[in-house]
Amino acid sequence: MTNYSQPPHSTAAEPQRPVKDNPAKQGEMPRKRDDSQDEHKDPFKAS
Repeated sequence: MTNYSQPPHSTAAEPQRPVKDNPAKQGEMPRKRDDSQDEHKDPFKAS
């Protein structure tokens, strides 16, 4: 069972690594946008 899990694990981790990086970066983009909108909403409060 260990041998069977090792080969598929390495292959699945390689393609998943870049794929996870894509969604992770996209999640940060919208997150930063929320911060920018917050300042625009209450420019007086931000100051």
